[in-house]
Amino acid sequence: MSILAEFVAMVSGSVGSGLKETLAYPLATSLPKMLVLSVVFLLGMVPAFAGEIAGDPPSATHYLGYGHYGNSIEADAIEVEVGKPFVISESDTEMQWYPALLQISPGKLLVTFSCSPDSVNPEVPRYAYVWTEDGGQTWSAPVYQRFSGSPWVCRNDGTCLWLHYTLDYDSESIASFPVGRSTDGIHYDWSTRGTVDIAPHKFKPKLNQAEGLASLVFCRSLLEMPDGSLIATMYGPFAGDTLSRSIVVRSTDGGTTWKYLSTIGYDPAVGHEGLDEPCLVQLPNGDLFCFMRNWAWVPMYSARSSDGGQTWTKPKRMHQRSSMAAVFPDLVVMSNGMLAASAGRRGCSLMFNPNPCQEDKWTYPLRMYGPPTPSDGPTSGYTGIREVAPNKLLYVYGARDRGYQDIEPGRFWRIWGVFVTVKPK
Repeated sequence: MSILAEFVAMVSGSVGSGLKETLAYPLATSLPKMLVLSVVFLLGMVPAFAGEIAGDPPSATHYLGYGHYGNSIEADAIEVEVGKPFVISESDTEMQWYPALLQISPGKLLVTFSCSPDSVNPEVPRYAYVWTEDGGQTWSAPVYQRFSGSPWVCRNDGTCLWLHYTLDYDSESIASFPVGRSTDGIHYDWSTRGTVDIAPHKFKPKLNQAEGLASLVFCRSLLEMPDGSLIATMYGPFAGDTLSRSIVVRSTDGGTTWKYLSTIGYDPAVGHEGLDEPCLVQLPNGDLFCFMRNWAWVPMYSARSSDGGQTWTKPKRMHQRSSMAAVFPDLVVMSNGMLAASAGRRGCSLMFNPNPCQEDKWTYPLRMYGPPTPSDGPTSGYTGIREVAPNKLLYVYGARDRGYQDIEPGRFWRIWGVFVTVKPK
């Protein structure tokens, strides 16, 4: 047994794929040995930690299975080859964090990120995006704008639609917001004002109203449905709610006016934040699948709809050990039929469901970046994934040299990318 394996076994009580209730050795006799192994283990891990903080974890091939944690080789394991991370954008004079990845075509993508402090309504909102037209090999300089958010779609006619994150409170059930439109996916006109009506529900009184904002925000997903209508995900509390809920709104006029369609999930019993930061995809069989955050360091919840988002299955909590403890999950249906998911906080992770239309069978998560401790560390944990070629993903995350919101010359905020090749068995 290696020093690392022995240390892990002694601390966690793990042997093979099983778990013991107690330590692997009697406590009285194992303490000296544990202390020595702890020191050796931590010293040996210093280069790995330093590499992660620098945003340069080693490239490697991993086998993601289902019955064991980590690189277990099983008959149906998925082989994943992780490339060397590269810088998409960086700055030591402004924040660059909370990235999202948007895809116009297989090789034409945008990475959007925030340059503002971590606030629902920053005093001076500042956002930026960079783009690539060669599948992520080269990237433009940042383009800055006042409005941004992750709900974005490139429609079947080639035009792109972008919904701003926050809503201006207009009345107890109606709010308004900027809408971005583009004919090329690169240049956006934000002069249109959209409205969303959540009737028969109402916004939670007083929450954010001092800043002129409604109690819900747009988040992550915007889909064009087969009938040409649009659906988008939002989260926040309604009047009377004690925690956040995730909802779907629908537009039939190209994204200017929106109306409440359904609640994906709301259950005060889940605790923490409730069910928020929803990410939605349409599976090959037409079902809608959604991941939702519950809190930064606990498993996600999932729900499905088989009727275009009108009704949903009861949100189901993922298994503690098989789930990424997650914020801002992202989902992409790959050309091979697999469903890939990214999320973060406990670093940044990636996992796969090989047959999402049939079952909720997920691989154990692969740590793509970050410290192995339950803290933000050097990353916000916000990630993005898209398929840029068959079986090839672009994975995006943000990291900073140190400090939560510190700006210091010589210490950089960076948006990183890494290519991941998936080889299903």
